[in-house]
Amino acid sequence: MKIKYLLVFLVILFAFMFFQKIYVMAGPAGEGYQLGYSNGWIDGIKAAEIDYASGHKKNYLKAMPNSTDITEMYNLEGDSSQYITDFISGYKTGFREGYNMVYDNPKSKKEISLNYAEELGYAIGETQGFIDFLHGKPNKWTNSVPSTSEIINIFDLTKEPNDYKNNFISTFKTKYKEGYENGYRKLKYESHKNAIEKGAADGEKLGKIMGFNNGKYDYYIGNDNKWVRDLPSDRQIISIFSLSKDYNEYLNAFITAFKASYMKSYEEAFRLARNEYNTIQFEKGYSHGWDIGLFKGKNAAKIDVMKGTSNNESRHEINDIDIINQYRLFHEDDRYERGFISGYRESFKIGYMEEYQKNRYNYFIEMNTVEIVPISGAQIASGDKKIYIDIDKGCFYKDVLISIEKIYENSQIAMPSNDRYLQISDIYNIQIVNTNNGVNNDKPIRLSFKYYGQENVGIYKYYDNRWIYMPTTYKVGLDSISTFIKPETINNKSMIFAVFIDNKVINPYDLRGHWARDEINAYLRRDIIGLYDDNTFRPDIPLIRGQAIELINKVFNADLNLEGDLDIPITYSEIEELMKQVYDINFNWVDIAEKMMWNKDKRSMSISSMENYITRAEMIYMLYCIKE
Repeated sequence: MKIKYLLVFLVILFAFMFFQKIYVMAGPAGEGYQLGYSNGWIDGIKAAEIDYASGHKKNYLKAMPNSTDITEMYNLEGDSSQYITDFISGYKTGFREGYNMVYDNPKSKKEISLNYAEELGYAIGETQGFIDFLHGKPNKWTNSVPSTSEIINIFDLTKEPNDYKNNFISTFKTKYKEGYENGYRKLKYESHKNAIEKGAADGEKLGKIMGFNNGKYDYYIGNDNKWVRDLPSDRQIISIFSLSKDYNEYLNAFITAFKASYMKSYEEAFRLARNEYNTIQFEKGYSHGWDIGLFKGKNAAKIDVMKGTSNNESRHEINDIDIINQYRLFHEDDRYERGFISGYRESFKIGYMEEYQKNRYNYFIEMNTVEIVPISGAQIASGDKKIYIDIDKGCFYKDVLISIEKIYENSQIAMPSNDRYLQISDIYNIQIVNTNNGVNNDKPIRLSFKYYGQENVGIYKYYDNRWIYMPTTYKVGLDSISTFIKPETINNKSMIFAVFIDNKVINPYDLRGHWARDEINAYLRRDIIGLYDDNTFRPDIPLIRGQAIELINKVFNADLNLEGDLDIPITYSEIEELMKQVYDINFNWVDIAEKMMWNKDKRSMSISSMENYITRAEMIYMLYCIKE
C-alpha cells in the first residue's frame, strides 16, 4: 500500500513538473479513485504517444480500455465493489486528461518519453531534501535514496529490457542525489535570502515614504535641500519599525535600503514641491483667467451678433494694465498674474470666435422655414418661433406651400424714421405658392408675432417702398400681437412684415370699442387721416363733402374737383357717384353696407335711404375694404 501512495505522489508531481496547466482531479478523493486516476493518467500518456506517432486522429475514447479491461489489467476482482467503481471512475478521468495533455503538447512527448528517470529522480530527491531539512536531519542523500529493488518495484521495471532498466536505475540515483542536495540547500539558505530580499524591499518602500514627506515639508517651511537633516539613526529606524525581533539579515538589508531610498525620495520631493508651487501659481492663474476670458469672449460675441457688427474680437482687446486693474491682480503673486493674463487672452479669442460662429449658424438655420399646408389648415411657425401663421380650413382649395424667411435689412428696404419708429422684430418675407390659384377671402390668414410690451405697437407690411401699418390686435398680458391678411393679397406672392413701436401714436378715446376702430387706427397710423385738436376722431358724425373729396384724392391719387359747397354733409348716393369716377364704374354702395352688416354687425343708415349722410367711420371702412 505504501508503494501505491508513493506512485500516486510521483505521478502528480510529474504532471506539475512538465506542464504549465495544473490538472485538478475532480470526483471522489478515496484511495481507489486516486490510484485509478494515476494509472489512467500514465496509460493515457502512453496511448497519446502511440496515436500521435502513428498519425491517428485525437480520440481518447477509442484508445481507452473499457471497464472490464481495466478490472482485469489491474487485478481488481478481489476488491470491494465501491473500490472498483472508484478506481474505474478515477482511471477514466486520468486517462482522458493524460491523453489530451500529451496529444495537445507534441513538444513535451519526446521529453516525457526520454526523461522519466532524470525528472522523477530529481523531483523525488528534491522533495526528500526538503523533508530531511525540515526534520533537522543532516544533508546525506544516501540515507533516503530508494534501493535498486525498490526502484524496480515502484516503476515496474521487471517488464523492461535489462539495458533500459539498468540505465533507468543509474540515471534515477544520479538525479536523485542532485535533486536531494539542491532541495536541502534551497530550504537551508532560502530563509536568509528571503529575509535579505524582503528587508531591502520593505526598507526601500518605507524610506521612500518618509523621505518624500520630509522633502516636501522642508521645502514648504523654507529649509534648504539637505536630506540628512531629519534622517533617523539606525537605532531610531530599528525602534520605529520594530526590527529588533526580526532576522539580522532582514534588519541590515532594511536599514541599508531605507537610507538609500530616503535620500533619493527626499531630494525628488523637495524639488517636486518647488516646481509644483511655481507651476500651481501659474496654472491656477491661467485656469482662472481662462474661465473668465472665455465667459467675456462669448458675451462680447453675443453683443456683436445682436448689433450686427462683424466677427472681430480685436475691437474688444484691452491691455495688461486694464486686466490687472479690472480683476485686482496687483494683490496676487507675479506668477499667478502672468498665468491669469495668458489664460484670459487665449480663451477670450476662442470664446468669442466659437460663440460668434455658433450664433450666426443658429441664425442662418432659423432663417427659412418651408412647409406644406393641407386644405384642412394648419399653424406654421418660423424657424426662430417668433412668428406664427394660422390658416383656417377651406382658406385654400388645394394644398399650398408656405415659406417664412428671415431677411437682413439692406439698401433695398427703406426703414422708417428712427425719431418716431422703433423696430422690435426681425424682418420676415412670407410667400404662399398655390398651384390652382383658388382662395376663399372670407377666411383671412392670421399673422402673429411674439410680443410683450406697450400698446403703441403694430405689425407693418412693406409695400411700395414704405412700411404700412396693419390693424393689430393686442391685449396687455398676452404674449403676442396679431393681424389678418386677405388670402388674395398674398396668394402666389410674397409680402414683407415687421413689428414697430410708434412713439407718436395717439389712441383716440372715442374709438374705444367702436366697430370701425381697427380700420380708422390703420388710416391714422398711415397718416392718411388726422384727429381734431382735442385728439378725437368723432367717427359717428356726418362726413363733410370737402373731407370726402380730399380722402378720395389722397387714397386713389385722384384729382376730383373741389369746387362748390364743400362744408355740407355728403350722402351715400353722392359717395357712390364719386367712387364710380375714381374706382369702378360698377361700384355699388350696397355691397359695402352688406359687408358692414356681415363682418361688423353694423346697420348702415343707407339701408333706410341712400340720401342719408355717410359717417366718418363708414367712409374710412369703405376705403379700407376697397384698398386693402
